[in-house]
Amino acid sequence: SRFNIVDLGNGSFNLVVIDDSELVFDTGNNDLTFQIVFDHPNAVSSLTELLDVDLVNVNPTINNGTCPVIPTIESKTNIIYDFTGENGSFTNSLDKLDLTWSLTGATDTLKFEIGNVISANPFLNTWGQLRATSLQTAEGTYPIQVTLTDGGGATDVCDLSVTYSYAPTAIFSDNISTVNLNNSVADGFPGGGNVSLTNDPAINPELVISNGDFGVKLRYAHNGSTANSWTTTFNGSFTNSSSGAVYSFSRGYLTPTSPVTSNDSPSTTLPPGTYTWTLTVTSNGLPALSSGIAQSLGSWITTYIP
Repeated sequence: SRFNIVDLGNGSFNLVVIDDSELVFDTGNNDLTFQIVFDHPNAVSSLTELLDVDLVNVNPTINNGTCPVIPTIESKTNIIYDFTGENGSFTNSLDKLDLTWSLTGATDTLKFEIGNVISANPFLNTWGQLRATSLQTAEGTYPIQVTLTDGGGATDVCDLSVTYSYAPTAIFSDNISTVNLNNSVADGFPGGGNVSLTNDPAINPELVISNGDFGVKLRYAHNGSTANSWTTTFNGSFTNSSSGAVYSFSRGYLTPTSPVTSNDSPSTTLPPGTYTWTLTVTSNGLPALSSGIAQSLGSWITTYIP
């Protein structure tokens, strides 16, 4: 039998479903007849009673009845939130039976989705996972309505909002933003003289600007331990990979009056995009290594413009 009677000890009894069975409510007609026999030691005969039992659906619940608050999303990711849902079963292995997730109301289903696949494989399981359909969801606040429906058509609804706000970034590929020309033989340079270097290493470096404008300036410097003076030209540019726009920088003939001298060029505003850049440092009369270390250093400096 899948049913049992539990004596409550006060003349009352409960009719219960035996684990691990359950009664599932659906839209079909399901007639259940229970024949209950009452015995008493002083009774002349037993009493048989036929009872009609109405099976009432238990509404499903989302997150135990608590709708979550989603923190502001600041990175481009698909997964937003993992929802939990139950159909009212007292048996854990069956509490997801006949449940279906959907996005309803004002939800933009072109931008968001929720899964219904239950799998032991975490790479295949999508059940209750609220996701963005693209990694390129634009900044803004989006209304989301999550609905959980059981086999009998009963529902639970969770209304929430998802806000995307991306931090502005300016990222140099391989973290390279400097060209260092010096008189060190160990670094592959002659020990002084007229020397030129373009990019370091000689690659096609990139700068990716996202979610805001950045000011870019060229910092040009002479560093070292030598007391001698020398002159250097610094020439660089950024090229927008999409529009082809070129932003040029040129600072010439810095003649230091001390071993350490540093200056910045005026700032140029670069809008979001991907840029290739080049920076050439040319030194004339770089002091010999015997007089001390001499460096001509060109660096790109970026500053966010609110």
